[in-house]
Amino acid sequence: MCCRCESEKIEKGQNPVELVMTGVASLGKYKEITQPPDNSPVVTKRQKELKDQGQRALTEKDKYAYRSVAHHAYRMIDKSSRYKALQDRKTQKGGDKHVDITKCCCCGYARDEWVSVRKTAGYEAVVFGNTWTCGNVWLCPTCQSVILARRSDEIAKFGEWAVAQDKHVVMLTFTASHSSRGTLEEFATKFQSSYGKFWNRSYMKRLQETLGMKVEDLSEAPRIKVIEAKYSFVNGWHWHAHVLIVVDKKADIVPYIPLLKSKWVECCAAVGLKATYDNGLDVLVGKNAKQANAFARYMAKEMTSAAVKVSRANDGITRYSIFSLAAECAVKEVDAPSEVQKYRDAIADYAYWTHGKKLAVWSGGLKDAVGLQEITDEGILEEKEDAANTVCGLLSVAWKYVARHAVHNAIKRIVLDGGDAADVEGWLIEKGCPVGCVISGEDADLLYAYLNDAYTPEQLEDADCRARAEAVYHRVADYNAEHESRDYHDDDARLAANKWGSPMPMVNTYKDEKDMSFDELITFYGVQRQYYQWKLEVG
Repeated sequence: MCCRCESEKIEKGQNPVELVMTGVASLGKYKEITQPPDNSPVVTKRQKELKDQGQRALTEKDKYAYRSVAHHAYRMIDKSSRYKALQDRKTQKGGDKHVDITKCCCCGYARDEWVSVRKTAGYEAVVFGNTWTCGNVWLCPTCQSVILARRSDEIAKFGEWAVAQDKHVVMLTFTASHSSRGTLEEFATKFQSSYGKFWNRSYMKRLQETLGMKVEDLSEAPRIKVIEAKYSFVNGWHWHAHVLIVVDKKADIVPYIPLLKSKWVECCAAVGLKATYDNGLDVLVGKNAKQANAFARYMAKEMTSAAVKVSRANDGITRYSIFSLAAECAVKEVDAPSEVQKYRDAIADYAYWTHGKKLAVWSGGLKDAVGLQEITDEGILEEKEDAANTVCGLLSVAWKYVARHAVHNAIKRIVLDGGDAADVEGWLIEKGCPVGCVISGEDADLLYAYLNDAYTPEQLEDADCRARAEAVYHRVADYNAEHESRDYHDDDARLAANKWGSPMPMVNTYKDEKDMSFDELITFYGVQRQYYQWKLEVG
């Protein structure tokens, strides 16, 4: 119920409902709080149990498929009149001259015809280095998976820290009604303003003291906000926020849930948004370490799966993630059906609004308290691991096989199980790669130092270091020249063109359709059918 309706009730002489607090400190009299309907319990089904929706993070095969999709979708969007208008507007405001979304199409390619395989020390994971990256966590399927893996670990550590501080973890989900009439910028700006009002009012300061939301040595209450966005053709962008906070173990937040719900409705109404009492704000309380960890894992899962989710609600409306949306408009033509053009405009709005923004925001000083180092998205990708952690290097022919057949996880498993360069090469030889396609970790470090002139002090202690590095470089160059039969970039572009919109016969480089992921099969045939059906209609 909006504030105007409530004020009309009070003017008519109706007694405002007072929030009755039992067993907790009183926060005063709030006349604007309304009694929830009798048939709408304060604790919803979603609050009673955390249901796993079966969502998953991007697999390597998914990333390859979505990168091929984005290659054409983003290039067509970059040429659209809507995106050019947004760019001109950003330039007039004094911002970046050009938000180049086409940079995402190059991520994952080898920089110098070889890729390093490194085993990270702190996270017990395997990463592939010396590949192109753009650092766009909102639009790039390749970079996003690496960045969100680190962010997910950070959120999981927050859950452990909260339990150690004798706190309960509470997850709040903020939503508001939206439509396709406005742009994402208009809605998200109002949503952001409403969110700020919710936390900066006097009632929230008193509530923080009552429930023990603050922690010593921190100037503000610990809080993590993660943004999620999905798109529907009917209602436009659904921009909402998941927030983690903490309360004292002895405190009971349940009696205050009606207050929080009503205040969120009020804050939304103040900026011109509409939020319902039942669905505007959802509150989940974790009362033990198991539930706290469950919330942290849920938040991490939402982050890592939000980009690939396609959901169909009870209203029958299909809601697309950013990469699924790109797959729907990856027709390789500037002129396309009106539905495709609308999807392109939606992605243009999304790219414009998210540029330079953070996906996960921590309150001031919280990361230091948890024991985490502040690092940017680009810093995660550019982070240099210790030279001793380099296990091996994959030359061009080996990396092409790994990328084409999406066997990244197989390589990672070999390394995590203690395998070295010989084990990785042996596995690749069994799959048909030539002998010598893998170099040792020491040679990989020398090759990187030679190409980037970045010798470590330990390497420079060896008088023959530069000579050996140059010898490795020439050996790798000769090997690649001998075994390369076609250019990797040209071949990938040909494959993508045959998949998305080319009148040439489709080329399926996978051995069998059963080797393709479900998402890839859907987008492969769905977009092709959509494109050729449109061609028939327009003649």
